[in-house]
Amino acid sequence: MSNIVQSRVVDFGRQRWTREGLLYRPARRLNPVRPDQWYRCRCKGACNWPLWKWNEAIQQFVAAIAVTAKGKGTVDSGNLTIASIAIAEGASVFVSVIQNTTPTATCTVTWNGISLTSNKSITYLTHNKIWLFTLHGVTGATGSVVVTPANSYELSATVSQVTGLAASPVDQSASASGRSTTPSSGASDTTTQADELLFGVVGNDIATDPGGTWDDSFVALQGQGGSSSRYVRDAYKVVSATAAYTASITGDTKDYWTALIVTYKAATAYVEAFSGINLGMNRGIARSMPTQRP
Repeated sequence: MSNIVQSRVVDFGRQRWTREGLLYRPARRLNPVRPDQWYRCRCKGACNWPLWKWNEAIQQFVAAIAVTAKGKGTVDSGNLTIASIAIAEGASVFVSVIQNTTPTATCTVTWNGISLTSNKSITYLTHNKIWLFTLHGVTGATGSVVVTPANSYELSATVSQVTGLAASPVDQSASASGRSTTPSSGASDTTTQADELLFGVVGNDIATDPGGTWDDSFVALQGQGGSSSRYVRDAYKVVSATAAYTASITGDTKDYWTALIVTYKAATAYVEAFSGINLGMNRGIARSMPTQRP
């Protein structure tokens, strides 16, 4: 878990006076019940209400991101069903898919009857196409993942659960395809916040694991091949700095590949605290007023 601490001080200093006839009064004073609001004193200063100097500190906590492999499967034709996928309350479902198909081919994915959204896809000629589907903030349940392709070619998929993401987490992405032993998504645009999840998917024109090592400390998740061809695998990394990121593998043994990366923003929570020191009649008395916001 990482955190970012931000703090700022609000010092209202002295009373500000305006003249009304022969009398002076404080024009505005800080409301100690609501330190973010001011009110006008109507007693022309007779109440001797003390002034307060308020310090406001804001701490921003970034949720810990956890990624868990949940299942995988393959089918020679028709729909692919991966049964009994349990997803926790508020978590995200990630499904990586590969099919022996054309660039224009489509695919749909559901979990527990709920549709997932395709965040990114890429095809290498007519050799293979990969997709990354996600669904965020789910109601916890156990259900089947069903992958429905537009044609009857062989397809494979893996399923993962992710916790700790923002409500609308999708940020940056990149994809590429080629023929070499170093599949790479290419660099994404710079992420918009420091704390994010990087999720990479690589597909190969081979039925078995083509080997190789994920670069840049990505953590390998799962891999699944078909009965005759097409292997999909995924990996992730949690980062704490804004940058342009790439998902890549070194030492592949199969040279037809597709690769993609999508970055996802971590959830954040804020805690505010106010503390005050009496600067008026009863000098030296201190009060604190903690508050919290989502």
